[in-house]
Amino acid sequence: MLFHRLQNISLRQMIAAMLACLVLSACDKEDDPDITAPDIEITFPEPGANVTGSNAVTVQGTVSSDAVVVEVTHTIEATGDKVEFDADLNGTSFTADLTLGNNANTVVTWVKDGTGNSQRVTFTLFYPQQAPTNGMPATFVIGQNSFTVNDPNRGSTPAANTLSGVQGSMIEWQNRTLYVPDTGNHRVLGFNPVPTASDTSANIVLGQADFASASSGTSATQFSSPSGVFVTDTQFFIADTGNNRVLIWDNIPANNTVAANYVVGQTDFSASASGCSASTLSGPASVFVGNNKLVVADNANNRILIWNTIPSANALAADVVVGQQNFDTCLPNDSSGTGISGTPAATTLNNPGGIWTDGTRLLVADTGNHRVLLWNSLPTANGQAADVVLGQVDMTTAVAELTQSGLNSPQSVTSNGNQIVVADSGNARVLVWNTFPAANQALADVVIGQNDFVSTGTGTSETSMTSYDNVFINRKNIFVVDGNRIMVFTDPSQIQ
Repeated sequence: MLFHRLQNISLRQMIAAMLACLVLSACDKEDDPDITAPDIEITFPEPGANVTGSNAVTVQGTVSSDAVVVEVTHTIEATGDKVEFDADLNGTSFTADLTLGNNANTVVTWVKDGTGNSQRVTFTLFYPQQAPTNGMPATFVIGQNSFTVNDPNRGSTPAANTLSGVQGSMIEWQNRTLYVPDTGNHRVLGFNPVPTASDTSANIVLGQADFASASSGTSATQFSSPSGVFVTDTQFFIADTGNNRVLIWDNIPANNTVAANYVVGQTDFSASASGCSASTLSGPASVFVGNNKLVVADNANNRILIWNTIPSANALAADVVVGQQNFDTCLPNDSSGTGISGTPAATTLNNPGGIWTDGTRLLVADTGNHRVLLWNSLPTANGQAADVVLGQVDMTTAVAELTQSGLNSPQSVTSNGNQIVVADSGNARVLVWNTFPAANQALADVVIGQNDFVSTGTGTSETSMTSYDNVFINRKNIFVVDGNRIMVFTDPSQIQ
């Protein structure tokens, strides 16, 4: 019982009850400390649980028998949204059917008795939360017709169902379209609906006149080795690596004839030179948007650039630089800002690859330093230090290791808001952390591509890969880029 009926309340007891009112929200209708507030116990799911499979959850609980419960409501707070759910009461037991949103969900259970006394219990449920297992097999493959081949364009010419040298980060739009940067074919493919079986053909191509073409170019509709794509509800972004730029569309392009509206990193759509300044790029590896901020991994400049608003004109300068002390130095591990390469620090980067942000937190695959860095808040100042490191014991170490906590040249990092997934390329594996760590060198929970944390074998099968270039996670699948194919690992809890 959270509260009991008390007799002869002392001053100390009264103070304790007042604190309970403030902390546990147990008060009567006049907001006085209340010792007769109904008791609540959540019996399922366990508060703080990671919810796998469906986002439809039935919360179960009980209330104290000495209270007449007249109302039980649940409030879900996911990405700022609040929805009330009525509960079914059966004596002292209740159930409520909830639909969880992405990331952390705050659940508030509110009980009132017949005299107006009330109590609230608040807890968190995390969704989506996949349940991968060590060495699990892929369920299907994109770009090939079987698990035993991995040839560029299947040993022939480009087609709607082939890939060549994919190196970048993919993205899913509104749970219905998967966009893939087909780097070697200088194009971006769109699959609508998202593939669920091997040998699926794309039905959207950007950067080429048709699915059989693979020429590079520098224009508002052509690319050179694109390695990252991102999409919001209304805007589309491509990290056009070979042209040292990021392209922005104000609307989702439906076909290859739709020209980009703006270019970042260049003054116009015909330029492609690299540079080291607040408005230039050199080999951008990935692009991401969070909380209306544009984030770009400027790989060859050893930095991350952040625009505090989405650019609406060409060549706009970035607002914040991460990994460097200023916009005019671009060497690896330059913690002093003097243009001299040094040793790793919490403020430096060395050829960063993949990035992920939810608008609050920032993850960076710091490839050259064999680590992944976590900022608990999106940086707002130049050279802001990272808070946590994965793969190393501290911020000044850069050792490639094959252990449950070690990394070797990680090319990519992604998240569903609750789990972290890393393409540990040099160790030929993918690692999964089921929670965001609060301390350095946290142990990974799951390894994909190997049976254990100390193996490094490669191959072409449903359980082994060769290149481990990039990863992407959605509610149901983990997508792993493997050279000329994408291996798709489905959450076992969602396989029918």
